[in-house]
Amino acid sequence: MIPVDAIFTPVRKVNYHVEHTRVGQMTNFDKLVLEVWTDGTTNAVDAISQSADIMREELAIFSQLGKPEPSVVEHGVGRGLALPADKYNTPIEDLNLSVRAYNCLKRSGLMTVGQVLEKSEEELLTLRNFGQKSYDELKEKLIQFGYLQPDAGNGDRPALVDDETVSPLGAALIQALQEAGEDPSELIGQTGDER
Repeated sequence: MIPVDAIFTPVRKVNYHVEHTRVGQMTNFDKLVLEVWTDGTTNAVDAISQSADIMREELAIFSQLGKPEPSVVEHGVGRGLALPADKYNTPIEDLNLSVRAYNCLKRSGLMTVGQVLEKSEEELLTLRNFGQKSYDELKEKLIQFGYLQPDAGNGDRPALVDDETVSPLGAALIQALQEAGEDPSELIGQTGDER
């Protein structure tokens, strides 16, 4: 049901009925027949078009039901990143890592990119047979495939201390500052007058 204004309504009457119809040899189709009477200030085609637009706007809220929200990496190398579920659950095989790096991650139970991004540099380096060279390769692949943004300084993201909690909004601000060529760690604690 579409609500209309009682004072001004150019649509006087609407009837509809559904008929069976045939397309080629198939007879299991339905045809919607609309009868629209207006007062002449608008024509029937415009009235139907506008009512369809209103209905689409009203039902848009339901189009998002059942769609997974992006997972936010809360700590580790990818702290603050909002990844869609499909990217978060991407198997580490898709990173095309060397056999050594891949086997180290797999033996440690890190099977998806999201699980890897939740580990800090220190946690990754404590994995058996996973050294600095493997970490550098992993970080390079994460940057290459767009899971991490390169930082002008150390190539890690975000450029704050690991134990500091960063909200998704904070992570987005850090990323914007890095893209603008600013070092976020230099700006912490400064006011606008100190810039």
